[in-house]
Amino acid sequence: MNRLLLIGTLAMAGFLATLGSAVAPFGDAAACLPLGSVPACALVLGGYAAMFSSTLFTGWRASAVFLSGWIIALSLSVAGALTGALGGPPAVALFLTSFFSTITVAALGVTWVRPYLCQPIWSR
Repeated sequence: MNRLLLIGTLAMAGFLATLGSAVAPFGDAAACLPLGSVPACALVLGGYAAMFSSTLFTGWRASAVFLSGWIIALSLSVAGALTGALGGPPAVALFLTSFFSTITVAALGVTWVRPYLCQPIWSR
């Protein structure tokens, strides 16, 4: 399967899953924590959108766009998963959505870095 197609598919799946928790009913509002006046889900959505849009670029621009979105999404997903895990029973929805997002972002990172690991390293 084409690597860019896989990155686009995984990024869109993560985007739609995060969008689903961002527009959840008010009873499930614990799935998206606020960071100041901005909900964390909005920043994670931006990270997934950056990873998806990196498939439109080539060279260093693609790397810069992908890595900026990946760092944002991974850091907020891990922070949300840890907050949900330590928050007890009321934070189960936060833990599940953040854990799914963490797995998706990790899969995107592995998919992105895989071709670079397969290149031979030539020494003198």
